Amino acid sequence: MYRLDVPEGKTADECKDAYAVFLSDDDRFDAALAGVLDRWPISCEHFLTNESLNRVAWLGQASMTYATGIPRHFRAGFKLLDDERSANANEIAARHLRTWIETHCNRQLKLWAF
Repeated sequence: MYRLDVPEGKTADECKDAYAVFLSDDDRFDAALAGVLDRWPISCEHFLTNESLNRVAWLGQASMTYATGIPRHFRAGFKLLDDERSANANEIAARHLRTWIETHCNRQLKLWAF
């Protein structure tokens, strides 16, 4: 998720375009969000319990990496969306965030120690 290099066979512009296309596909984005929340529990606990972070943005970036392997470095693709599409993507991510908070924050979270 935090790599800076361009995935093999793609250009930086293609990665940004892919980011915008991914966020515009409601079903694909929704499924990837569900996958992140299900399969990345430690990362979710770390990032989604920190209210000082932009948790909706993190969910978008994490789901892009989860679904496509394109790292967050190319998140500027979000700015390629028009106002309606960006608001829609934010609402989908916010819905998943609200569900995660309701499910995990009403009970004691496990604090991971390393």
